[in-house]
Amino acid sequence: RLYRVRYEDYRSVGGASLPFTVRIDDDKSGADAVLRFTKIDTNVQVPAEAFVQAPRQGLSVEVLECTP
Repeated sequence: RLYRVRYEDYRSVGGASLPFTVRIDDDKSGADAVLRFTKIDTNVQVPAEAFVQAPRQGLSVEVLECTP
């Protein structure tokens, strides 16, 4: 599936030009989405637990390893 993504309304934030509007179109289904940002912060501290995903209750975790 292909999506068309358009970036618009560029503004200077922390010395970089960033889009404050992102449009996503799915021509096949006719669906679309528009993301509009009112504020973008750069160089923020993100806690490590923000990237941890816990399995839903009742699911078990199985660790798979590849060995050469």
